[in-house]
Amino acid sequence: MGAITVTTQHVNVLSPKQRRAVLLLTLPASYDTGGSALDLSALTDGGFTKVHGLQVLSIAAANDKYSLSFVPGSSYAPSTGLVKIRDLSAASDAEVSGSTDLSAVTVTVEVVGL
Repeated sequence: MGAITVTTQHVNVLSPKQRRAVLLLTLPASYDTGGSALDLSALTDGGFTKVHGLQVLSIAAANDKYSLSFVPGSSYAPSTGLVKIRDLSAASDAEVSGSTDLSAVTVTVEVVGL
């Protein structure tokens, strides 16, 4: 089971009604079919209690063939969300094959939740 790693935390802001974080993620060395885990419950300056979504802000040109989507955990739990990755150069933009090594890929994302 491959997990996505938070490599750098650029911003982590808690306001009265939401938390937003801008993070640099390193993708897993062994991608899990259906999505790899992303645990956002323990970040510097406080983790999320719920994660509503994730938006890609930037990805290196060499890796722009990948598209990421966030699959929320049960009740938006921050420790059980998944990131599903599709290869836009594959037939029908297919999901990346299980156990594919994506550890050389980094992506900057904005995460929104509580």
